Amino acid sequence: MSNKIYPKLLACIICEQVRAEPGSKSTILGFFGVSPKVELQGDIASPIETLTFILILSEVVKSSYKTAIEILDQDNKPISLTQDGETRIEKEANLTSTQPTLHMNLVFKNLRFPSYGTYTFRLTFDNKVIANEQFSVSKQRGTASQ
Repeated sequence: MSNKIYPKLLACIICEQVRAEPGSKSTILGFFGVSPKVELQGDIASPIETLTFILILSEVVKSSYKTAIEILDQDNKPISLTQDGETRIEKEANLTSTQPTLHMNLVFKNLRFPSYGTYTFRLTFDNKVIANEQFSVSKQRGTASQ
């Protein structure tokens, strides 16, 4: 039995893009919100060009994990799935720090939602769920219905 330590999710920010800036800073572009209170509005006939999940993880240690990233529909069926990836954390946990953290930016391109409703973003490390965050997709308010 392994005593492997797995990161814990502190926060999940959903936006269009993230841009790296000098001084270990990032600029968030197209901010949708902080999960679970996130609503994406638009027309499901068109794909979302770029959708980014910024995960802030704690209890980070140097290790390697088999990863799977999914977006699931209301019936728990994947609409987007990336399996058999590998995530390597190359820094040791700083035990003197009050909370060592890791920021992961996971980007989906041209993502198409089959219907309006609630969806789940799921990240697993070695088949252990690290993030299981819900968000909703709804029709753009103020647009004429078709």
